[in-house]
Amino acid sequence: MPGPLTWRREKDGTAATVVPPGELVRVQVPGPFPAAAGVEVVSLPERALARLVYRMTGRWATYQTTLYPDLSVAPSAGAGVLSERWPAGELGLKAAATRYLPRLEDFSPCALLHVQTSVAVNREGASGGLTIDPGAVAAALAGAPVPTPLQINANSGRTTMTYEAYAPRDPRIELRVMTPSAEGDDNINAYVGAYVPQVAEEHGVAAEELLEMFREEYGSYLEDSAQLGAEVDRSVIDVPAGEPVVFDVDFYPSREGRSMVAIAAVDVESREVLSVSALRPLAFSTPNSGTVDA
Repeated sequence: MPGPLTWRREKDGTAATVVPPGELVRVQVPGPFPAAAGVEVVSLPERALARLVYRMTGRWATYQTTLYPDLSVAPSAGAGVLSERWPAGELGLKAAATRYLPRLEDFSPCALLHVQTSVAVNREGASGGLTIDPGAVAAALAGAPVPTPLQINANSGRTTMTYEAYAPRDPRIELRVMTPSAEGDDNINAYVGAYVPQVAEEHGVAAEELLEMFREEYGSYLEDSAQLGAEVDRSVIDVPAGEPVVFDVDFYPSREGRSMVAIAAVDVESREVLSVSALRPLAFSTPNSGTVDA
């Protein structure tokens, strides 16, 4: 099978994984393809919501545009053909990244492009060239939600998850952990109520229905049976443009159980929420009990 499709910045030809809205990008195809076929570009919601959109519509992504080959320009790195230019669009998700996937028959997996105004926050490695196999996505979305299992340290009562912040520019940000028990803007239930309808609009489904399905599907996590507390190892960081900054989040649940978490990046000066990571259901257990399932 040929290598993966790659997003390239128009301005310098480098691989693109996170770009600001409106930046010109191309798709590099590592081999010839029919000019009439073109590269389909689709947007897809984060995994927790993709499952529900798939259940409602039978599709896991939404078509946005088709990019045709531009034979007048050669790739600056590697072999293959470049598509025509495309201004990466932001689809109205206020804090979460808009995620684009290029699709072309016989070329898989594909590179994921995050379009974010200031900074993208993901689990470590996700911003640095995450690839997705379209053929495996539908099967993965059909089952029950799979939480991230985390084992609580018997001595400290804590456990750690590693994230990274990645920015097309160089903001100074404060990192905050959103949980069901947090107060004010850090309460994840309040964020879900505002964010899920935006995803519904992007993918053409009923907002109230999607929100109701989300709360039904993930209610046991939003109820926070683990009574989760959390903190970031360094809450204020400078993010150099184009370079991922890795940081740890310490979780200290009061008991075994479930919860849900997201990481918010806040502008230090304006206090504006620049970015929120994907929603992540968590299941906490102690060393002798195994993974919590209730």
